[in-house]
Amino acid sequence: MSAVTETDARPVAGDLVRLAGLRVEFRGQARPAVDGVSLSVAPGECVALVGESGSGKSVTARALMGLVGARARVSARELTLAGTDATGFGERQWRAVRGRRIAMVFQDALVALDPLRTVGAEITEAAGLHGTIGPRGPVARVVELLTDAGVPEPEARRTQYPHQLSGGLRQRALIAAALAGDPALLLADEPTTALDAIMQAQILRLLGGLTRSGRGLLLISHDLAAVAQLADRILVMRAGRIVEEGPARQILTDPQHPYTRMLLDAVPAASEPGRPVPAKGGPDRPRPVPGNASAPGRAAAEPVLEARDLVKSYGRDGRRALDGVSFTLRAGEALGVVGESGSGKTTLARVALGLTRPDAGEVRLNGGPWSALPERDRRSRRSSVQFVQQDPYASVDPRLTVERIIGEALPGLRRRARAERGAELLRQVGLPADLLSRRPHQLSGGQRQRVAIARAIASHPAVLVCDEPVSSLDASVQAQVLELLDRLRHERGIALLFITHDLSVVREVTDRVLIMRRGLVVEEGGTRQVLAGPAHPYTRELVASIPRLPVRTEAPGAAGQGTGEPPPGGRCPAHRTP
Repeated sequence: MSAVTETDARPVAGDLVRLAGLRVEFRGQARPAVDGVSLSVAPGECVALVGESGSGKSVTARALMGLVGARARVSARELTLAGTDATGFGERQWRAVRGRRIAMVFQDALVALDPLRTVGAEITEAAGLHGTIGPRGPVARVVELLTDAGVPEPEARRTQYPHQLSGGLRQRALIAAALAGDPALLLADEPTTALDAIMQAQILRLLGGLTRSGRGLLLISHDLAAVAQLADRILVMRAGRIVEEGPARQILTDPQHPYTRMLLDAVPAASEPGRPVPAKGGPDRPRPVPGNASAPGRAAAEPVLEARDLVKSYGRDGRRALDGVSFTLRAGEALGVVGESGSGKTTLARVALGLTRPDAGEVRLNGGPWSALPERDRRSRRSSVQFVQQDPYASVDPRLTVERIIGEALPGLRRRARAERGAELLRQVGLPADLLSRRPHQLSGGQRQRVAIARAIASHPAVLVCDEPVSSLDASVQAQVLELLDRLRHERGIALLFITHDLSVVREVTDRVLIMRRGLVVEEGGTRQVLAGPAHPYTRELVASIPRLPVRTEAPGAAGQGTGEPPPGGRCPAHRTP
């Protein structure tokens, strides 16, 4: 399809929602957050709304539930929910339809679920509020909803708290709560972003089953590979407007708008069959090492970080988060650590950083002791190992300017020298010096992550420990941050310990990979070799679960070329059924 206008709504009798000309403005903002958006969702249909952060996806979804907030001014030529005109709804009328006609599944289940209540109590409240408990009572209704959401052992799970569940189970519990009012339409806002490949595939299959049962689904996502598994139609948003829409297969294989092509080009290679693997990965490519740019490779270099038989247990039952984990990391090398939630990845990161002491084993830094040292002796060496977190916004004081945030890593410098050094660090991570005066809330997600990296490299570290550093970023911004990290290790010899659940990202940026499960390393080796020929059943399941894009035409954006006529509508060839 070509670019669309606000008049291109698809009015079909029986649509669960029909929206035309939606405009959302927030006080103090120069332009509308949403400007002329039109869409519709029919029973049994999945419509995907895709685009980068700030494109207006989530604001559009919230407008469909009357949840944009008091600061917003909302107008639309049409907003119809199951045949009822909702353009004039007040808060009391919205409360009557939320959960019953339309419900939302949020991105972060750990935030969306009440940490002080059991899963059963949360779902019981939702079912009671909408009058759907039924004659068998609340316990039976909760078990039924958890079962419908694919939760194993629902009787036991209903008595547990959110923190006692894995990421995938929390997301299923959140879906069960959303289904408590038996809504005809679900809005799913980035429902799989923080999940590993196996859990992501399971949630996508669950959502696909809900559409096949007749529910409508509006899927909001920046993950085009995940969208390819579910969507019948795709709407691409940019700067508050729909720039392209059409059948999912057509959008993904023969995109017409340059922005859509850019989004597809930014998808990591492992998600797209037939796409060549960048030459940056693999243990066979020599890397420069510090002090010797012509060195033949890393094999001769001394390890900068080495873990030997790490063991760490938690809880009364002595569950091992780490069970004999070992690795070696040399200058300029990137080691990926992959596994599901609870596999021990974050514990490994904390031990490597010297924030958690192992029960057994040791970590050595630059050939000397590290984990075994008392903190007073580690403090002088902390600049050698720096941390890049998943959410840089949570790791900084929001009241500080970028200059002061980076300046925290530059003790002893006078104000002018600190500003000059901060400006130079920003240039090294591809940001303009005028950002020094801004605060975190004034930056995009990608800019905040680059500032976090600038702060991390300010002390000339030997190692960067990166814990899910791009999982919350759009594909295009993700590609920029990965390219930056790759450049830093090549140019400066910084070693990366790269922890993630995303095998596509691992393939882009790492040389070697450890696959972890339940505290154990079940497989390790060169990244390309492990992903191309996984030996362990768990690794094979992970690789098989990676969502993939359909193969694009030979000439992207050239209508009528490559595969000939546009393919028929409906879900893409990559769509999986349970």
